[in-house]
Amino acid sequence: MPPNFVKQFNVIKGMTTQNLFILLIGSLFLFSCRKDNDISDPAENYVTPCSYFPAHPGTWWNYNSNVGQVTFEIDSTAHLVEESYLPYFKNLDCYINGCEFYHNAYYGLGQSGYKGAPIILEMYGNSGLQTLSTVSFANLFVNEFIAGGATSIQHRRELIISDTTVSNLNGLMFNKVLVMKEYDIYDSTHYYLEYFAENVGLVKRDSINISDTNNLIEILTLDQFWIND
Repeated sequence: MPPNFVKQFNVIKGMTTQNLFILLIGSLFLFSCRKDNDISDPAENYVTPCSYFPAHPGTWWNYNSNVGQVTFEIDSTAHLVEESYLPYFKNLDCYINGCEFYHNAYYGLGQSGYKGAPIILEMYGNSGLQTLSTVSFANLFVNEFIAGGATSIQHRRELIISDTTVSNLNGLMFNKVLVMKEYDIYDSTHYYLEYFAENVGLVKRDSINISDTNNLIEILTLDQFWIND
């Protein structure tokens, strides 16, 4: 008989009935705790991000930009928000709910909650205001105060191309790309175009001068990325 087994057997043999009872209750307690943790596993209530911005926990994108290297980073764990687990986008201090940014919002008169703002649209806008956005992805700005109503919301986002192929300044080629336009109702000088590749995310961003639409500057260029799916 192996020495380790003999040692363990002698320890158990030397226990009193009371000690064995305490050991049994402790084991049952640990088992019940483990079962409860399994039930509340985030995977059961995890909201999967959309394929054009696959912001799973632990994902990151590194870009070359007009101000140097920029990294967009998703926190390593999903966060519990209103009974669902959502990825957390560190750069914008907000969550990712499917194809939307999801952030704290104050509506005035003591009312607050969460507000969704589009990252990706899968249908063309048909509203005179296009699609309102309390978040500027181009400027990494979140407007938490929205009591002024729809017409005062600063940013608009709209889908202008639903399926194309693009390359960026790093020479990387991407298929199945959606092109989103973002503009600011208080800035009449330029707008942005953002290119999202399926299962990759944002691959580049252009700044467009409204007075000369041929004056296109690629201000964000995807260099390296890790999709933690």
